[in-house]
Amino acid sequence: MKIFAGFVLVFLFIAIMPLHLTNAYLRTSSFDKVVVKQGDNVWAIAEKYARENKDVRELADAIHEVNALNREGRVVPGQVLKVPILVNSHN
Repeated sequence: MKIFAGFVLVFLFIAIMPLHLTNAYLRTSSFDKVVVKQGDNVWAIAEKYARENKDVRELADAIHEVNALNREGRVVPGQVLKVPILVNSHN
């Protein structure tokens, strides 16, 4: 059982690792805090904060990961989310 759990952890690490290498939002150390309002969802928040030359999916994925949201990414009004922000033009 321990071997299986170890295998799963290694597999998850390998599966997630490329995401950090290619997603600039996951490499940033700058964040805005956003209070979720009624009707908000992760995608809508990502659309507001995504850079023009970046894919909204990258920011939505980063918001999920940074805030440890479940796979569905449900958020509730009043919840505070950290939103990764790209601060220089090279990202």
